[in-house]
Amino acid sequence: MAKATGEQNGDGEEAVKTRKRQPRANRVRKLLLDVALDCFSTNGFNGTSTRMIAEASGFSHSLVTYHFESKDKLWIATMEEVIGSHASRVERIVNGHPHLSAADRLEIFIEEVVRAFQTKPQIHQIFTQQSTQTSERLDWLVDHYVRSQFEQVTQLIKEGQDEGAVREGDPARIYYFIISAAGMPFAVAREYKMLTGRDMFSPAEVYHMVTTLSDFTFSRTRPAAEPPADAKDKGPAVGKPTRRKVSSGD
Repeated sequence: MAKATGEQNGDGEEAVKTRKRQPRANRVRKLLLDVALDCFSTNGFNGTSTRMIAEASGFSHSLVTYHFESKDKLWIATMEEVIGSHASRVERIVNGHPHLSAADRLEIFIEEVVRAFQTKPQIHQIFTQQSTQTSERLDWLVDHYVRSQFEQVTQLIKEGQDEGAVREGDPARIYYFIISAAGMPFAVAREYKMLTGRDMFSPAEVYHMVTTLSDFTFSRTRPAAEPPADAKDKGPAVGKPTRRKVSSGD
């Protein structure tokens, strides 16, 4: 009986140790994914190695391969980490609010995609890299995330056009305008600051980016949302046309 109790105690102690190790393993994995995202976006897939990621993270190469086995699997895990949560939010925006009009859901999507690029500007760089070449990685991105979002949002654009709220035009072109315009300023944030003196990641610039995209997308002015305090008086007023007519005298 005593022996059995001892064995049970030993099993219990091992379980406690395992639980204590898990949070550290999760932190290590998360750090490796963050470093991998920076490396893949800066150097591209071919210019990145697992040894480079190990060196940049301060961990051993064997620890990287323990968690991810290979560079290909690490790349996939990185994409799942940074794109997966965004894809889930887009799914909820499109399908989780049946009481909202298509235009209202599209407006929420615009803010979501801007904030996704604000949080992870590397996403735009990686998609741009992969789209310039034919590769299994581009196929993987399209099959797992891009096609679904493209189909859902272009359908939303079509419905918004039927409502008379979204500007006329090919939904695919409007979709790619939104995606590219939302991502590019964050990808070239240093250049943007050099030319404008403004921080693209500030609440003010994020707010005005969302409203500028909305002004372009919708065929008529939509009710203005109250801007955050630090966004006021730092850009065109929301809910008012940002384009002006150019007279022959201008």
